[in-house]
Amino acid sequence: MAKVGFKGLSQKHGGGSFRIYDKGDYLVECTKMNYDDGEEKQKAPSFFFQGKIVDGPEQTDGTEVAGMTVSGFFNVDENSEHYEKQLGALNDMCIAFGVAVSKKDDTFNPEAFVGATGTVRLNKYISKSDGEERQGMYGIAPEKSKFKKDE
Repeated sequence: MAKVGFKGLSQKHGGGSFRIYDKGDYLVECTKMNYDDGEEKQKAPSFFFQGKIVDGPEQTDGTEVAGMTVSGFFNVDENSEHYEKQLGALNDMCIAFGVAVSKKDDTFNPEAFVGATGTVRLNKYISKSDGEERQGMYGIAPEKSKFKKDE
């Protein structure tokens, strides 16, 4: 896959899955990172992240999360009022998973996520548009992660 880029990506920092996990930090191995340029559907570019949880907090219902799947969807719409926040969230994921973003041309290779391990913070929230419970996913820089690289 060719690299993709968005002006200003390397300078930004950010502010659902089928199961809504308890709030907390999760060590995740990326198993899929799909990029859709949005042209076919005349929509904004987007990324679909999927990973296998390696470690995470004990769930209130007692479920063991290791081995479970978590996913997140990221839009990057240059025409959105949330564009800066979207860039930040995407760049934070790149940092968390060790995916290099070129400062020269603001590009990165989405395939570089696959097989990489990083920390994500999952937060529950209620969608303003439909009132449904959703889950936000944010990348956590390795130096701020409670999980150490040798784990």
